[in-house]
Order: sequence, then structure tokens, then C-alpha cells
Amino acid sequence: MEVDSSPALDAQRKAHPELGELLDKIQKHVNAKLYHQLTQDLLEYLTSPSFAATTPAVATELKEFFDGFVKPFEAKFDKVRWVQILAIVTKPQTPTAALEMVTPFEEAMSSDRDAKFAWQALKGEKHILAGQTDAAKELLDSLGAEIEGAYEVQAL
Repeated sequence: MEVDSSPALDAQRKAHPELGELLDKIQKHVNAKLYHQLTQDLLEYLTSPSFAATTPAVATELKEFFDGFVKPFEAKFDKVRWVQILAIVTKPQTPTAALEMVTPFEEAMSSDRDAKFAWQALKGEKHILAGQTDAAKELLDSLGAEIEGAYEVQAL
């Protein structure tokens, strides 16, 4: 049974006809509920040359695609992969907008150690880009201590 294509995917097909084959694979994996494959295809799609520029237009398009299509799959995806997707989508955003996108996922990422560490590093980066160095230092110092404790290593 085929599921109707998402409006977000339809908009992407119109905006990027050269990526139609990849969008078809994404739709196929959504229909079949193959979330690992869907994650891989989304990472490939989001890192395509169409989204390489860090322009306001790309930032808007990625945010709309994330909110309209990707976000509902959060619970289905591996949490570390989720943070990877979040990092790609937030890269062209303004630092403030990126922090607004990253912050709500703190609780969801806290149940997986590696995802939590990746999320904290991503949030620290966004704090730095926003000029919030005190918040970044506090978060990254805490992250360093957690990593040392988790992996029994000393940061250099």
C-alpha cells in the first residue's frame, strides 16, 4: 500500500528535481517504515550540494523541511544520527535560531550517553557562534568532565 507523498517532499521535488531519485528512495523508506535506511537517505539528501551554501534561503528551506518532514521521525531514529541531522540543519541558521532549534531536544538526548555528548557539543558550538562564551564554557566544561568519567580518559 502506497502512502501519499508528504507535502514537504513534494516541495523538495519541485525545488530540487535533480534529487528526485533520492527523494523517491526517502518516500519508499517512509512507506516501508525502514527508519535506518530513511536516516541514511536523509543524511545523504541534507548533505547534497543543493544545501551546501549557508545563505538565508538555504537556512529557511532546511528549517521548513526539518519541521515539516524530518521532525516527526525523531523517536524512530537513532539518537546520535538525530544529532547529526540536527547539526546539518542548524549549520546555515543564525546562531540564535540554531540554539532555538537545538535546545528542545535536551531531554530526548539525555537517555543516550553518546547522543547527549554530541548534543552538548552541538549546543556549545551554537553558544560560541552566538557570542555566549560563558554559557559555552560552562556547558563544555561539564561535557569534558562527563566524558572523562564515562570513558575514563583525561582530556588534554
